[in-house]
Amino acid sequence: MHRFLLLALTLLAPLSAHAAAAGTRYLYLVRHGDYDSSALGDPQAGPGLNALGREQAVLVAARIAAFPIKFDTVVSSQLARARETGDIIAARLRQPVQRDADLSETRPPGVGVPASMVSPTAEAQLQRAWARYARPAPAGKVAHDLLVCHGNVIRWFLCRALGADTHQWSRMEIGNSSITIIEIMPDGSTNLLLYNDTSHVPLGKQSWVDAIPDFAAPPAR
Repeated sequence: MHRFLLLALTLLAPLSAHAAAAGTRYLYLVRHGDYDSSALGDPQAGPGLNALGREQAVLVAARIAAFPIKFDTVVSSQLARARETGDIIAARLRQPVQRDADLSETRPPGVGVPASMVSPTAEAQLQRAWARYARPAPAGKVAHDLLVCHGNVIRWFLCRALGADTHQWSRMEIGNSSITIIEIMPDGSTNLLLYNDTSHVPLGKQSWVDAIPDFAAPPAR
């Protein structure tokens, strides 16, 4: 009897250890505010936010500050438009902000994207970013990480979270200062909780990758 009990405990031990080995992590992905792509800026950092972009950043900062959570980390890409958006949010949260070049804008292979426009380092960069952030939290913990980055990065992350072909990222629209939330479960599986939420930005102040989609907005309540 004791031998069978010992065998059962031995077989169950790896399962119990795995169940207790990780917690749940939430990634809050915020796209930077609007900017003028033709504006002069640092050759490495690119142009910063324009007046509309700063207003959008203030609005998303207020929305995020109202979340009933404490962020474990606030990270932005190294490009100026994301840095400035991240700084506005971090100031509202009264938290420090880190920088990560792997969150900077890039152009991976995508549907309809000419090969000449694809960055040869994009896939490796985004794979590194995914491995760094899309992982379970430590055992018994719930982690909340805020990443202020770019449209292509967020859309690529979305495809990975859904288990879809990452080449489909180019078929999605995304607004400036939008919020996307991805849940990483203890077993490493992922759930999309929210995508491209721009409800904190009035329609007249929204800006998107191309143009604001020509859809009929629901009536205000």
